[in-house]
Amino acid sequence: MKSFKPRASSVGKYMACPARLYYDRTDPQPVEHFRNKYMSFGTIVHYEIQKRLGCIGMEEPANEDYIEAEPMLGRAADATAMGYDEIAKAYPGVAWNAEQEWKGEGLTGHTDLVSTDGRVCVDIKTTTKPPARGQVAVEHYWQLLAYHLLTGCTEARVLYVSSKAEWVSLSDSIEFASTGPARDLVQLSDNLRGDHTTVVYGSACTGCPHVAKCRDAAIPRYPKPREAAPFSGGAALAALAALRGA
Repeated sequence: MKSFKPRASSVGKYMACPARLYYDRTDPQPVEHFRNKYMSFGTIVHYEIQKRLGCIGMEEPANEDYIEAEPMLGRAADATAMGYDEIAKAYPGVAWNAEQEWKGEGLTGHTDLVSTDGRVCVDIKTTTKPPARGQVAVEHYWQLLAYHLLTGCTEARVLYVSSKAEWVSLSDSIEFASTGPARDLVQLSDNLRGDHTTVVYGSACTGCPHVAKCRDAAIPRYPKPREAAPFSGGAALAALAALRGA
């Protein structure tokens, strides 16, 4: 089988659905790139926060992003200011690298922010609702774990930014060096390297290009209907005659 190196951003999806990993490995589908105002809003906020933090070398959002997000550009400015303040307050004086591409033995990834000393990784998410009490969403935890494997960072967090510019929330820090995610690493490795054929069908299927395969396999097949009896006409004609009062 051809070598398969999943993206860090996909690891959470694979942990929720091993079948998606299996299908992506054995039957990869073309990725359709598209924009909407929320995606473009996120692209702009990422770039502007990184620029305010003094990062260099990032590619500026395309004109199409500014056009698509035009109704939300005022919010983007407010969200950027709040996001920058949150990171600067948590990590005063820290210098950051942005938009780095990483390749490891079994993973690839693209980080939003990694401190220049390699110790801290921060991922930026624009969303409508943050996880409660400083927690990290499950799928984002797996993404941070993948970044830990790729970058060697010992601390990782998610900066959740409201798409309505109403709040920002910097998640609690995940200290990989102190917690030692050995069990998680084993599970992650097993799921990434094994040939999984488990079929599930549920909320994790949203947006998956292979959803039809699992849906068809998971939904019970109904038996074929019995063939209709040959039409003789006698009973029908008698019923029609009775209806007409003949």
